This record gives sequence, C-alpha cells and structure tokens, in this order.
Amino acid sequence: MSEENKNIKDTAENEKKPMPAEPSPEKPEKKKKIRKLTIVKFIAILLVASMALLCASMYAYKHREAIKEAAKVTPTVDASQAADSTVTTALPDSLTENSSITVLVDKTHKLPKDYVPSDLTTPYLNSTSDVIQLRSEAGTKAKEMKDAAAAAGVTLVVSAGYRSYETQAELYQDRVDLVGEEKAKKIMAEAGCSEHQTGLAIDFTDDPANNNMTEAFADTAAGQWLAAHAHEYGYILRYPKGKEKITGYSYMPWHYRYVGVDVSNAMYAIGADETFEEYFNVSK
Repeated sequence: MSEENKNIKDTAENEKKPMPAEPSPEKPEKKKKIRKLTIVKFIAILLVASMALLCASMYAYKHREAIKEAAKVTPTVDASQAADSTVTTALPDSLTENSSITVLVDKTHKLPKDYVPSDLTTPYLNSTSDVIQLRSEAGTKAKEMKDAAAAAGVTLVVSAGYRSYETQAELYQDRVDLVGEEKAKKIMAEAGCSEHQTGLAIDFTDDPANNNMTEAFADTAAGQWLAAHAHEYGYILRYPKGKEKITGYSYMPWHYRYVGVDVSNAMYAIGADETFEEYFNVSK
C-alpha cells in the first residue's frame, strides 16, 4: 500500500471513532440536594454540641460544691504577709512529725490514740510520783536542770511527765466532773491534745505532797528559777501569762515543754513570754 493510500485509510478510521463527550453541566436539582445535606449536617453538629454543653452544665450544677473545693488554691504568702500570723500556710514536718522534738500538739493538732514515744526513759528526778518518764533527750536535760537548780539552792519537784492517751482521758474527765467542761478545757488538754503524751512536757510543783498546781507557783523560788533558766536546758514556759488567746489555754507557770536548746534560746532572746505559736508563726 502506498503512503498516500495509508494516510487516507487512517483518516477515515479516525473519523469513525466517537468523540469524547463533554461534561454536562451539573443539574440544579443535584446542587440543591448537596446544599440541603450540608445544612442538615451543620444542624446535627450544633445539636450534638448543645447537648454536650447542657450535660456539662447539669454535671457542674450537681457537683458544684465538689468543684468549688477542688478549685481552691492555697494562698501564697508574699513579703507583705510574712509578718501576719493570721495567714494560713502548710506546717513543716518539724511541727507535724509525732517523733519531732518540736512537734505541735494542741486542740487542733492531735496525736494518735496509740502513739507512744519509742525512746521513753526514766531519769532520776525528785518527783511526787514513783515513775516519771520522759523522752531520752528531754530526760537528760531535765536532770541537768534539776542539778543546776539544786546547786543554786532551789529544789525542783516534778509532778508529771509522760502520760498515755488513756491516762489523759481519765484525768480530763475527772477535771470535767470537778469544775465543768467549759473551765476544764482552759486548764487541761483532752486526750490526744496533751503535750504530756509526747514525753516532752514536765509539770513542776513546790510541794511534793500536792499535785494541784496554781498560778502562785510563779512566785515560788522554783517558779522564778525556772522562768529565768529553763531555756538554758531546752525548756520553754509553754503557756505564758497574757497569751491565752494564742495558746488556747490559761496561764500555767508550772508547765514546761522541751523543744531543744537552740529553739529555747532563740525564743528566750525574743522575750520570756514568746509562745511556741508565735515563734513558729502558727495561726489557729
């Protein structure tokens, strides 16, 4: 076949092939259908979001008190608040550990019923009781203090040391029966709230035959010597006069508490009536 005839044949065959169809314009009905589906989806999404918001609101209302508690933030103490003892801050371990020499024990910071110091000893002290127990370090310093007072011609008589939870409960109830609960709370700690359970507290008297201490003890030779020298042996007057609103208890010139020599000297340097709460900036 000649080249010319071949070209004529190819041209004829190409003319026989159907031309590709041009895309037809989108029908108006289809566009309306797509637009309608889009609107339906949008409305559905809005409904789902609205239901979720409604459920969240109902939950928040039902648990509003719990949410308020969870949202509370411990206040930050800045420089201007540092000197304000009314600002509440978390207590350090030295004031909360039961075995700490400076553990805080009062009407709101209690010891467990089964707490007994692990290092109780029985130092030889002139006392009104057959057995006076104290923690080892406190007992050693108490004996040194008794000997120093004796060298100065002053006799220190100990009327109380460590007391168990059960013993304190009995003593407190006896005092309630005697003077009524309102007065008893001012002069004696309830069980669990007594420093005597720590094994770090001592009660003194000037009369070995009488355990009923009074404010008059402050004017005795023993009371005056303790007020001037107890800090040298790590002891502080725990409930000073005029500080009842701070300590929560009436003036007790016979009740001393061991806190360690460093702390007792630092407190005494501030003032003889400096309280434990003031020194450690504890608010109630």
